[in-house]
Amino acid sequence: MKIRILVPAVSLILAFLFATPDLRSDIYVGGSFGFGFPRDHGDDDGNTIKLDDDLGGSVAVGFNFDPVRLEGEFVYRTSDVRRLDTDTGPQRASGSVQNLGLMLNGFYDFYGARLYRPYIGGGFGASRISAERIRSEGETVFDDSETVFAYQAMAGVEYELARNAAIRAGYRFFATQNASWGEGRVDGSRIHIIEVGIRGSF
Repeated sequence: MKIRILVPAVSLILAFLFATPDLRSDIYVGGSFGFGFPRDHGDDDGNTIKLDDDLGGSVAVGFNFDPVRLEGEFVYRTSDVRRLDTDTGPQRASGSVQNLGLMLNGFYDFYGARLYRPYIGGGFGASRISAERIRSEGETVFDDSETVFAYQAMAGVEYELARNAAIRAGYRFFATQNASWGEGRVDGSRIHIIEVGIRGSF
């Protein structure tokens, strides 16, 4: 299910990669895919939702001012729930925690080398953070969502494949404010992500 969400978006981006002549053209599309290491979610009652590794990606459309770029980005992240730690001890649990975010990002590209371009960036926006049927001991513990403020920071290196296409490898930190699920509050997302991506101009 997770991979099927990302495949159409990546296919669309690849269709543009070799279409037009110059990576520094004004408009570009891009996408990324990465694995993350999320912080666990604690709630007001002292319980902790323990998470497995995170998986997700993004699709972006932007404008290149060379060396500054501005873009709008759709972000999807999901982490399966491993267990629930309570005051009576750890319990088996299932479900997932998901983020669907819309972000406004800014980047600065360092045009030092001919083919390699380090970059730094940051962004802010909103994310729908959801508890997707988190169950423990046969009962639903959380099954709710809330839209909260989100922010992120990115850094990495792009490599120019062609005059209008580049691939990149980098690091992303994605975070949200705390969320209300049901009658209580839980810690927001904090995810350290290692990702690869593509960008094409037209």
